[in-house]
Amino acid sequence: MGYNTVAVLYNDFTDDFRRRGVDLGPRIADAMTRYHDLERDPLARHFHGGMVISQDHASGEQVVLVTKNTGWRVEDAPEVGWHALQQMQRCLERHGYQVIKPQPKRRVKAIELTKVEAEFVSEMSHDKSVENSWQNFDPDFRQKDIARLLRRGWFERHVDEGGYRQYRWTDAGRSALMGHTP
Repeated sequence: MGYNTVAVLYNDFTDDFRRRGVDLGPRIADAMTRYHDLERDPLARHFHGGMVISQDHASGEQVVLVTKNTGWRVEDAPEVGWHALQQMQRCLERHGYQVIKPQPKRRVKAIELTKVEAEFVSEMSHDKSVENSWQNFDPDFRQKDIARLLRRGWFERHVDEGGYRQYRWTDAGRSALMGHTP
């Protein structure tokens, strides 16, 4: 058992391969033996009419991506086009895997805060002890403003044993306020 080498051959050089078959072998062999010298010599993998793109022990497996007269091991590919991604998806699904494209992250839409709300947010952002605890608010912070934050899902409310309304931030509220805290 030795090593296996994967190379890209450029079809544009087919006639050269026919004419120069004898001296092409040593060039390919040189590129194969110099495959790991890439850091010292960026052209080490190239030979007339192609390039070596992967090399591994014969007991290993090599998955490569070939495009635009070049190629890489899949994990080293700088970009992967949709067609190659579909091929990989079909292969994985054929072997029992489920592939789901990640959804783009949605940005939390910031809202305009009233002056009272802005003061409240500023005050609350400085007190790190309130991050996940229940709080009572001063009466001057109007119930309609609290109701607005509840509707947005920024607060949750409950009534304690003494009949006092208490509020605390939700995860959505904390992330939405990131853009509003000083």
